[in-house]
Amino acid sequence: MSRFRDILDEQERAEAAAYQSDESILAMMRQDFSDAELVEAQITRHERELVRLFRMRDLTALSAWHIPIRTCGFIHAAKHTRSQVAYFHNHDCYELILAMHGTCIQRFLDPDSTLTLSQGDACLNAPGTVHAIEPIDSDQIILKIMIAPSVFDQTFAPILRETERSESFSGHAPCIRVFRHCSDLTAGLARMLTVETSDRPAHWRNTASAYCSLIAVELARNAAGECTTFSALAHSLERYVRSDPAHADLAGFARMLGYSEDYAGRLVRESTGRTFRDLTGTLRMEIAASRLLDTDDTVASIARAVGYDNRSGFHKRFLSVYGLTPSEYRSMFRM
Repeated sequence: MSRFRDILDEQERAEAAAYQSDESILAMMRQDFSDAELVEAQITRHERELVRLFRMRDLTALSAWHIPIRTCGFIHAAKHTRSQVAYFHNHDCYELILAMHGTCIQRFLDPDSTLTLSQGDACLNAPGTVHAIEPIDSDQIILKIMIAPSVFDQTFAPILRETERSESFSGHAPCIRVFRHCSDLTAGLARMLTVETSDRPAHWRNTASAYCSLIAVELARNAAGECTTFSALAHSLERYVRSDPAHADLAGFARMLGYSEDYAGRLVRESTGRTFRDLTGTLRMEIAASRLLDTDDTVASIARAVGYDNRSGFHKRFLSVYGLTPSEYRSMFRM
């Protein structure tokens, strides 16, 4: 579709121009960020030069002091341009990312967490997802469709609820639904949506909403055996606890992410449906069970290794999870 290509070229030129001066960057921020005033205040306080900051290829250039929140009031489709730097940002909306040509790599606050979309793949990021998309080459086409929660609830949500694991999107939990090997029709609908939201002819809002529903249908039809749910936060939490189960706590996990304890705890609940304490307790028992089978360590030393100074408390928790005492578990399952 020639118009689609023209729009992508226009977006490339506009984005490149936006990075040429502080004034144009501020204008872009005020349009794209719901917390633009806070971002500006942080920049002023830290005496950051906007142009230099946004040209950095360092993934932590912005997240070291504040994570901007991208916003969308309805539906917006745009290419991930070559000019755009890889900075961490949050969302107050949903974001559908399609790797239409080439590969898309997303990074998360945990440096060991990445999500790679190959050509033909897509992912749907829920509000609250903090990520950065790596820079692309000139021949890559990564399309980003931002959808306001109210529009998502009317278009995507009714369809995704009927598919497996749709409960992941029952709220605004920061999880990611990944669709592999999407159909050509999905890409075609995305191209038409891009043209519609860019040109805005008569009744474009109705048409754009309809395209969103059709894309959701096509993704749902394609989802059988091709859809997974990815949570960078859950992955980070498991790595954090396993690295030092005896001392893992919410304060340390929050520091690792750069969040407050209250915010980190809320993100864990929203992402997993469980509290930090409950999840870490389960992980500690999994670690203990593995050590009971794989080592000759005493039960008391294993209890201490997973954070229990009181052996009776460890026994009680292990029994509640596995229905056996630690000694019984070792005797029954160790080969």
